[in-house]
Order: sequence, then C-alpha cells, then structure tokens
Amino acid sequence: MKKLLTYLTSLVIGSLLHIVSGCGNSQSRNSSSLFAELDSIKWTIINDDEILPIPNDIMVSDSLIYVLGLMDGSWLHLYDRNTGELKGNHILQGQGPDEIINALDISLTSNNELAIYDINDQRLKLFDVNTYTVAESYDLKSILRSVWNAYALKEENFLVKAPFFQEKESPVRSFSIVNSKTKQIESTYFQLPEEFKEEPMLLMVQSDLAIAPNGKHFVSVTARGGTIEIFSIQGNEIQETFSALPFPVEFIESYGIKQLDTNAVLGFISAAADNDFWVASYCGTYRDSDANKIGIWDWNGQPLKGLITDRMIIKLALDHDTKILYGLLADKEGDFSLGMINLKQLNLSL
Repeated sequence: MKKLLTYLTSLVIGSLLHIVSGCGNSQSRNSSSLFAELDSIKWTIINDDEILPIPNDIMVSDSLIYVLGLMDGSWLHLYDRNTGELKGNHILQGQGPDEIINALDISLTSNNELAIYDINDQRLKLFDVNTYTVAESYDLKSILRSVWNAYALKEENFLVKAPFFQEKESPVRSFSIVNSKTKQIESTYFQLPEEFKEEPMLLMVQSDLAIAPNGKHFVSVTARGGTIEIFSIQGNEIQETFSALPFPVEFIESYGIKQLDTNAVLGFISAAADNDFWVASYCGTYRDSDANKIGIWDWNGQPLKGLITDRMIIKLALDHDTKILYGLLADKEGDFSLGMINLKQLNLSL
C-alpha cells in the first residue's frame, strides 16, 4: 500500500506578485470559523487497494469514478462507483495525438466527451468516452497568453482560469468563457472583491474549482489563505456574487517582496458542485491531518452544514443524480482509499 508523503503540505504557492487594484461588487464575509457546529460522519469505504495516491482531479459520471493522475505511465484511471474496483487505465503520458504530457483538469462536455487540460502544452483535449482517442484538441495558448485551468461548460463553451495582464500592473486571476466553435473569448472577468484588493496574491495560489452541472454557477477556493469566490454565469457573462476569507492570512518578506508564507494555515483542499449547492473539504489549521472536514453551502454563500469525517480528504467528486459524495481519502497511517457519503442522509433540502 502506498503511503502519504506530505501531499497537502506540498501544495504549490503561486508566483511572487505585487499588490494590484481592482473593483468588485460581490457580497463578502470574513470569519475565523466556517460552522458553529460540526456533525461527525464516517466514510463508507468502497476500495482501499490500487488507489492512485496523488490525483490532479476526480470526476464521477454514470457508473464510473474518473481519477486523473500519473500512475504506471497512464493519466486516467477508472473505478466502479459502487465497488471501487479498478476498471482500467487509459491515456498514456507522452506527446502523441492521443497522449497527455501533464493532465491537470477533467470535465465532461455536453456531447459526453472527456475534456482534459494538458497544462504543459496549454491544450484542452476532448477524448471519446469509449475509445479514449482525441476527437478535438484546442490550443489555448493561441487564444490566451497563459492558462492555468480549463473546463468544459454547457453549449460547447470552455471556462478558463488564467492570469490577466494589465498594462503596467501585476497580473490578477481571471476567468474567461471561450467559444469552442469560433475559438474566440466571449467574456473575461478579472475584477477583485474589496477584501482582496490589498492582497490579490491570495487568489493566485493553488486552488480548486467546481462548476454546477447546469453551468449557471461555479466556485473557486484556495488552499493557502482559504479564500472562497462564487460566480454566476448568465448569457456567457461571468459575475462574482459572493467572496470570503475565512482563515488567517500570513505573509513574509523575501528580498523586499511580500509573499504568502508557505507555512500559512491550510484552507480548502477540494470542491465539488451540484445545481443547488456546493461542497468543499477544508483544513483550517497548519496540520494536513486536519483536512478531514466538509462544508456544504448554497450558491449565495450561505453555510448549510458542517461535517467532520474519519479520514483525511484528498479529492472530492459529487454525483448529481444520487447526491452521493465520493472522496479519495487517506487514513492516519497514510493508506489511501475511495469512500462515499450519501448527502441525502443529512436531512437537508438538497
């Protein structure tokens, strides 16, 4: 059994950034505590063998859990959603037309194709869900100067997270909607909520992003500093509707440049979304072993439920139809497993 090797504490800190200014009109809330109370719940373990230890992304669709990460020369690993049995390994690492150099994000298109973003060559590749061969390949670096993440949206559009470069200003994080047919940018959102204007680098560190199945909302959370940003999408326009900075923020000076302390409190680790709510795993301390908590919020940023589980959570995926939450987990000994929690048992109006 593979062991956990400081996975969470190795989360990447973003580039050294200067302070930038911006504007925003979202609601905001700062809080040192996400939930007044946490209910205890145990994961139902469905597999504790042959589990990929360090995934880049995870998704559930139909009868399968898709785990994206490099293992035995392949990037995509399929597990039965009920038994956790490993069903196959696909998409080789490489530079061939049906291969990926460094797979970062996975999502599902409206045409039921697997959209996988290769951060090394800045391409979003659409794979046939049965043959795992490339149907389309989009060179995003020809559209945007640099791309961090890319996901499939409804109506064959893409949601792209990237640095936004302003003249004589340091870059800020931005989100763009790209039309897959015209290969043109439909809109870009780069404004900053009020609480991040003085420390915009908080939004530039490693994050996770989850999109509602209907494509009307998405949420972006960060691991260091623990930021939350909720957005709505209407008519191919992105609008931020809620932002928060729940955890303490720490900065240090290095060679005269302010940067986020690599020993700052761990915030949010992974996120998943439904049409009416979204969930995230979080830590809230300096110890990655405390990343065993789950929060549930509505799309207005209202906390619905806080949970504390019996495993450290690496990645989350949510099945829209059954409201079953799947997790790639680690126990105290560092052994990995796949588990599930039926959110309907929480007696919430989900």
